[in-house]
Amino acid sequence: MSDDNQAPATTVKPPQKNDNEIPAKKYYVFNGTGNVMISSTIQEKESLDANVQKVFAEASVFYAGMVRAITTLTNPKTKKPYSIYDYDAIKSIVDGSGLFVNVTQEDVKFSTESVGANFSKELIEGLLGLATGTGELAFAQAMVSSIGNHGFKVSQSSESKESKVGSIIFICEYLMGVPTISVMVVYMQVDKHTQQLQIGPCIKEQSTTMDWKLHKDTYLFVTPSFITEYSGEIDEVQNDAAYTDMVNWFQSLVLHVPKISGVYTDDTPPISIISEGEETGILHPGQSYQLMGQYLPTENVSIAFDSDDDNAPELTIQEGNMTGSSIAFSVPAKSTLTEAAALRISYGSDKNPDVVTSGSYTVAAPKTSTKKS
Repeated sequence: MSDDNQAPATTVKPPQKNDNEIPAKKYYVFNGTGNVMISSTIQEKESLDANVQKVFAEASVFYAGMVRAITTLTNPKTKKPYSIYDYDAIKSIVDGSGLFVNVTQEDVKFSTESVGANFSKELIEGLLGLATGTGELAFAQAMVSSIGNHGFKVSQSSESKESKVGSIIFICEYLMGVPTISVMVVYMQVDKHTQQLQIGPCIKEQSTTMDWKLHKDTYLFVTPSFITEYSGEIDEVQNDAAYTDMVNWFQSLVLHVPKISGVYTDDTPPISIISEGEETGILHPGQSYQLMGQYLPTENVSIAFDSDDDNAPELTIQEGNMTGSSIAFSVPAKSTLTEAAALRISYGSDKNPDVVTSGSYTVAAPKTSTKKS
């Protein structure tokens, strides 16, 4: 269709003032570290509904799990403990968990002559879009100072190039009876702010005009369905098996540990070989399959049955079909395996441990043709 035949563009005009449209008054409060903010349209003396409190508690537990997972890991590059201000560690959990939906991306330029607490308060207000007036954000200076201190340390190390420091804030809102959770992840490029980090505007009480460039991503947070009960007291869940599993999962995301979700047919769309509730699936000789997962290796990969049977079929990887989320392989024709075995992926050296499927597989006997007499 040519431009001449297209419908004319609609001119957008500012809406007329309507006295019946009244913005709701919102109240907000932060936790002690400033990483969880709760905002609501209900009166400040009223209590949130119990179900809403549970939804918001999920965000608190999720953040606590992130902190524990990141700060108890050693960065394999620097050989030093990760910091909660390591942007790459935060981003690995955000991207890998599948619980965040990115809705906006924004580069933020911030210029100020303020120092100390005023600088920190102005920065947090600008990023969150809050106008707190004379209100104090008690956590602001500690948060910004910690980010700055970590950034300064990174800038002095050999890892400073392309390194990023940042923070994450969970924004829990209960507006007109509807609970939502959004997440702000903000970071700055260390090597582009070396001078500002050396001056330390959030620490030293001196007036200096400085320009900062930060990047802000906003996400919708989908609460984890696999954790069924939450408690406001984090100490009560420290030893909970589900909470421990969550922390271990976060750590695997930070370190990009390969994880196999299953073996699927080579069809479009692919179909899982193992049905729900089953532990064993059947592969067929001469057929191609997709081993799918997360952070799967793409170089020096071999795949085989984890079996003591010397006659177990030798599986063939299809070169050029390793994407990081799938590995294409084929089962040789005229092969069979009656005793079920898992599939084992080996890659690289001893530093990279093998990855094994949770399910086991057999290879069906080849079909034999019969001739009619």
